[in-house]
Amino acid sequence: SRWAGGLLLAALSAASVYVGLKLSEYQHLAGLGLGMEHNSFFTLYWILTGFHFLHVLLGMLILAWLAVRCWRRKQAGDDGVLESGVLYWHMVDLSWVLLFPLVYVLN
Repeated sequence: SRWAGGLLLAALSAASVYVGLKLSEYQHLAGLGLGMEHNSFFTLYWILTGFHFLHVLLGMLILAWLAVRCWRRKQAGDDGVLESGVLYWHMVDLSWVLLFPLVYVLN
């Protein structure tokens, strides 16, 4: 339905804000010389947040594709595709709920 497509678009918008903030943070840290080789914390920081970032980008593609399918009403009888995409997205955002305290709070 178009309603579901709109909700997917809202999730895509939130992801875009995250991507913008993360790119800004990456640029700032790189400018300070805090790359992967700086120390063990930044090695783990870049690996963990980098893998998450790549999964967010893939999730954004999935969300956009699902939104288009909903607007074109092509999900009828194929709810498994929508559910799989949404479950992937929730796996990505749940992983951030676990990563955030490890990277930003426990530092």
